[in-house]
Amino acid sequence: MNTAISHTETLESTVPAPVLMGRRLYSPGTLAAFTAICSLPIGFVLYGLNVKARGRTGLGRAMVAFGVLLQVLVFLLASGDGLPRGTLVVFGLFGALNVYKLETRPYALAIANGAVKARWWPPALVLLVLSLLSLAAEVLL
Repeated sequence: MNTAISHTETLESTVPAPVLMGRRLYSPGTLAAFTAICSLPIGFVLYGLNVKARGRTGLGRAMVAFGVLLQVLVFLLASGDGLPRGTLVVFGLFGALNVYKLETRPYALAIANGAVKARWWPPALVLLVLSLLSLAAEVLL
């Protein structure tokens, strides 16, 4: 009978889990999809919301703020031809793979501790509205 416990399992069992009952978290697949399809900063914002929901409020808010600022910078660079074609796609794909790997285990633990899966469509709806407003502003100006 093997009774050896890994160092990681020992740490996870001794650190109290934050209260996660009912907290909504985006799945690793949802985070990866938004990161790959929309942009790296959008994925960063959603990942920050997950971090905040798991109890690391300051870090989560900082990640959300950084993601928003980075998205504004991306818009400014893209509108002025400051980025080579394909750069954002490559960053998004690498970011998607990374966020999926980073979030898989914490997400599973959070779900096991009472968190629930957040719906994917509210952020998609917000992004759609923002995209339409951006297109309308571009046409009108």
